[in-house]
Amino acid sequence: MLRDAAIFGRDANVRILTFPAPLSAWSLASAVTSFAMLGAGFALVLMTRLTGTQPRHWCRAYVASVFVGIATLGLHALGEPAGGRSLAFWSIADTGTNLVLAFAVVLALLRDFVAPVARRRAVLSFAVLNAVALAHVTAERLFGGSAGGIRSASFGSLTWSQLALVVDYAAAVALFVNARDRIPMRSRALLPLLGLAAATGPVLAMPDGERIDALVVAYHAIWHLVGAFLMLLIWIVNELRFSDSGADH
Repeated sequence: MLRDAAIFGRDANVRILTFPAPLSAWSLASAVTSFAMLGAGFALVLMTRLTGTQPRHWCRAYVASVFVGIATLGLHALGEPAGGRSLAFWSIADTGTNLVLAFAVVLALLRDFVAPVARRRAVLSFAVLNAVALAHVTAERLFGGSAGGIRSASFGSLTWSQLALVVDYAAAVALFVNARDRIPMRSRALLPLLGLAAATGPVLAMPDGERIDALVVAYHAIWHLVGAFLMLLIWIVNELRFSDSGADH
């Protein structure tokens, strides 16, 4: 179903563009908040390049957040209204880019805080975890079947891919906390806030994407905002710890 855009208003006879039909309230909320991660990603990459404080492996993680924003916007603005193959493609892209971002964050922290031998084992473990999660969602979207995971009758569910993200970010917070004695005080003071943001994500991810309570509480859309805030917070923690430590990168 298409809606025509006209040059001189609603009743004009000359039509220049066609757009998808107006999005549902929940898709619109999710599409608009996708710009939070997209904008945050571009800002993080730009700030990292301008300050020159953080090492390149962190810049790669921030670049990944740009692709998360693009894929999330595509899913909610294009995939959900169209359905079918478009929905399958954008769903896989959305999940895949989120898994890549989480993996990139964990890899960067492992490089910063873990010795090479233990790091190699951890990298392999997280690579397998995220690859299996991506393979599962790809098979589910292309061939059908259950998304699996855990379910709550009253609140919602977390799919296997979302559970993999929970493990990734829980590990990221744990790596920060475990290395707190090596982190300057200004950065260390923000770790509880970082942990709170990481813990809030799964709670917001559980309700169905269509659920909106109290007129404006669109859980999935708010999850996008929390994700963008989490990446901004990670950048701030890193910027403070690298600038305060005066490390050579």
